[in-house]
Amino acid sequence: MADDVKFAPRGLTFDDVLLLPAHSTIMPGDADLTTRLTRRLSLRILFGVAFAGTAVRWALVAHARSAPELVALQLLHALSSGLFWGCAVEAMQRIVPARLRATGQALFSAVVFGAGNAAGYALSGAGYDRFHSAAPLYTYAAAVELLPLLLLLLPLSPEESSA
Repeated sequence: MADDVKFAPRGLTFDDVLLLPAHSTIMPGDADLTTRLTRRLSLRILFGVAFAGTAVRWALVAHARSAPELVALQLLHALSSGLFWGCAVEAMQRIVPARLRATGQALFSAVVFGAGNAAGYALSGAGYDRFHSAAPLYTYAAAVELLPLLLLLLPLSPEESSA
């Protein structure tokens, strides 16, 4: 039976791997969000649409009163999340060097789905305990989702604001 082993005899777990932060020459201000996915729509505009769509969805969920309404709002979730994810992958394609792209996408996923979900679950649990309802939480989520949208409206550099 030992001859049937298809994997290396040694395996690694999460405790066996250590990620060390290293110097990076990529700064947030260096990210070019004006990359065009189409001839008419920049990556910056598409990110803005994704953030706005998510804010609208959270606000509508806060006021939804029936299962069909919630099911319909899931379509908006699919569109806004898909648009955000597509924009994020395209931004990484443009910003992250090719040799680090898989690592960059893995770290991005870990932050979004790992840390982001953990923070969201903790905050929503504490909020539900306080308000005894989910509706205020969705309203707050809509307001929070407007923050990245507002950041996109800020000029990227002093030169751009004078243009």
